[in-house]
Amino acid sequence: MLFLNQYSDLILLSGMLLILLSLWILWFRQSGALRDLREQGVVQREATRRLEELVQAQGLQQQSAMTQEGEKRREEIHNYQQRQLLQISKLYQALERRFGEMQKATTEENGALRLSLSERLDSFHQGLERALAITGWPSRRG
Repeated sequence: MLFLNQYSDLILLSGMLLILLSLWILWFRQSGALRDLREQGVVQREATRRLEELVQAQGLQQQSAMTQEGEKRREEIHNYQQRQLLQISKLYQALERRFGEMQKATTEENGALRLSLSERLDSFHQGLERALAITGWPSRRG
């Protein structure tokens, strides 16, 4: 025991150094693990940021594609409407031309019929006046 008493301070100091060394190793490991966790957090945040950027870029591309598709569709509809208006305009012009031709023909026929009717009426009046003159009835014209 005497041996232990002499070296008790040394044993105690060695034990304390051993505990201190163990604590230092444990602290070093824990700080390394903490550093790794921080680095993983930074990497995850960077990956999340990149993913958000990709999602945003993809959304913008889809929106641009939809806008272009909408503009293309509007242009197709506009062109279709223009073609329809052109066809309607041509049809209207053809109808106007046909109605003009019909009106001209009707007017010409009307004039010819009036002339024919007037000639027949004059012929009828002349015949009636001759017949009245023969019978002695008074003339209507005079």
